[in-house]
Amino acid sequence: MLRIAARGNPRLAVSRLEADRPGVAYTVRTLEALTRRQPGDWYFLMGQDSLGEFDTWREPDRILSLARLAVVPRG
Repeated sequence: MLRIAARGNPRLAVSRLEADRPGVAYTVRTLEALTRRQPGDWYFLMGQDSLGEFDTWREPDRILSLARLAVVPRG
């Protein structure tokens, strides 16, 4: 579904970084890897239902330093 959503937009790319990583994939580690590969402005899309527990995630302040948080409602 992500490939379909990104198709035709040269500013979007789909990464399998988390899917191909063994073990637990933490958002902060993924963002660190992505910013090493491609420095620049990153956005992290999060469902509104996850926002309430974001402070319990691994290194939420570091996540916010690596990417802008974009919260979207979920049906």
